[in-house]
Amino acid sequence: MSRKPRFILAGVLQHVIQRGHNREPCFYAEDNFHCYRYILRAAAEKNETCIHAYVLMTNHVLCAFAGDAVPFDWFVLGTE
Repeated sequence: MSRKPRFILAGVLQHVIQRGHNREPCFYAEDNFHCYRYILRAAAEKNETCIHAYVLMTNHVLCAFAGDAVPFDWFVLGTE
């Protein structure tokens, strides 16, 4: 059973946690961190979203952002 869709309001802060499958690493090398930060910045600029804070750890990512009512997966993938 999948989880319920996230309730999103424009301009309201969203706290998102992205974990690796079975808590396995999301990032395997230093370049992976840089690439993720680049994608995050590009997505924020494209979607006119303000990223308030983020933490990149080897097996998960924490992100707090606010902007238009765009789901986080669409935000990062750029498929709005």
